[in-house]
Amino acid sequence: MSGQESDSGSSCQYSDDSDINFIPGYVMEDAQAEKDCDSGEDEGWSGFAYAEEPLADEAWLETYHREEQQRLEAEEQFTKTLNCSVEISEWCKCGNCGVELLANIHECYCCCELEVCDEALKNNEVLEDLKAEGKDIELIKCITQHPGFDSVCLQKWSLKLAADKYKTKSKSRYSQVKTQNR
Repeated sequence: MSGQESDSGSSCQYSDDSDINFIPGYVMEDAQAEKDCDSGEDEGWSGFAYAEEPLADEAWLETYHREEQQRLEAEEQFTKTLNCSVEISEWCKCGNCGVELLANIHECYCCCELEVCDEALKNNEVLEDLKAEGKDIELIKCITQHPGFDSVCLQKWSLKLAADKYKTKSKSRYSQVKTQNR
């Protein structure tokens, strides 16, 4: 190195000088950053970007740590459920749960634990439909017994429309199998 300074250690290096990326009337942010870096004006400003951010108080930190601990405990329990370390009867309240087809810990819930399912089973319109079908309302405990479950969750065309939103255990999208062409 014959008296020349090496720029390789500098973090302010602008490497894209092509005419393709040039738009007249606009200043490239990288070019502006290079000018600022060359002028040395940014020294002492490294923490300024976060200067206006609020600091967490003790109450917030305590709540955060408590909720994080609860989340970790729930995740551990769901992992045990998924791995069959916990008996189904310990966590299933409806009597229809199984772990054979579960893909991840976010699916390890009994429908009785989900507020939406519970509300759906207690909906007045649903209760009227069940009474009209002659079913004993007291025996209805599982979302699979909901009058709309078959048409929404088990019908071929409903499933085809919803398939793009879901993934298999191997993280791939669902696709049509030849036997489904019947």
